[in-house]
Amino acid sequence: MTNEQIKNILDWVFPKKIKSYLLKMGERLRNFYQNDQNLFKKNIELNDIENGHRCFILGTGASTNEQNLKLLSNEITMAVAGFFTHEQISIIKPKYYLVNSIFRLHGKVLEEEKFINWLRAMDKTLDNSTIMFMDASDKPQIDKYDLFQKKKIYWYQMEYYDEGHISKIDLKHLEKGASVSELAISIALYLGFEKIYLLGFDHNWFENGDYFDNKRYNKYFKTTKAKIFKKLKLDSLYHMSIHAKIFYKYKQLQKLKGNIYNANANTNSYVDVFPKVDFHKLFKK
Repeated sequence: MTNEQIKNILDWVFPKKIKSYLLKMGERLRNFYQNDQNLFKKNIELNDIENGHRCFILGTGASTNEQNLKLLSNEITMAVAGFFTHEQISIIKPKYYLVNSIFRLHGKVLEEEKFINWLRAMDKTLDNSTIMFMDASDKPQIDKYDLFQKKKIYWYQMEYYDEGHISKIDLKHLEKGASVSELAISIALYLGFEKIYLLGFDHNWFENGDYFDNKRYNKYFKTTKAKIFKKLKLDSLYHMSIHAKIFYKYKQLQKLKGNIYNANANTNSYVDVFPKVDFHKLFKK
């Protein structure tokens, strides 16, 4: 029985609040038995460790091509997913790097070998001082292939999110989302940054799949994201519904501190959840 079928049954049998509680507890039990819970004990040392500092979270949207990212060489940055393929990665040198859940979420889409080659390239490219955030469900593969052995890894795990109010961030109980950006913002909030600026989160993948790393993505996965979307039959209705969920989650995260800003280059972006700022003006004295 699929997760969707389980949810449909719960929708029919239980009121919404009870259904949400059952789904959340179900995922907590799964995580408890599948992941080593001792992995999360050291996460507490990160709580508010960056208090008073600002952070730039770097996505793989093509809008980053219009920005002088060399300005980030002396800034604290957190990069995600395929950003390690950016030509200026050695200049930016992210302090933090986030990888979304791979094998549990995407294991049925592409072969494990392709993901492993991608992770090996990431490990080789990133400086060993980079602090990694990874899903605990991926630890068996990370250990099996001796990945990120010289880097410090902090593990998180995700559970069902009912699109309700978020009162605090806990890396052991992160609310599941549809985008790596939600996860990155949550971790940045947990680290305690005073201001958080988003770059390269264009949210236009349903239009043309425009990423700066399209060619490099094809190198590792021998396909394009657009082809994967087509293979999975993800149509416009699906993408619009997912965007609505992402933006709603953004609003809940923004309510925690009100310190998240959209610094994307594209001036006509419809991402209006966060205040828009001019990226280059952030560096003028």
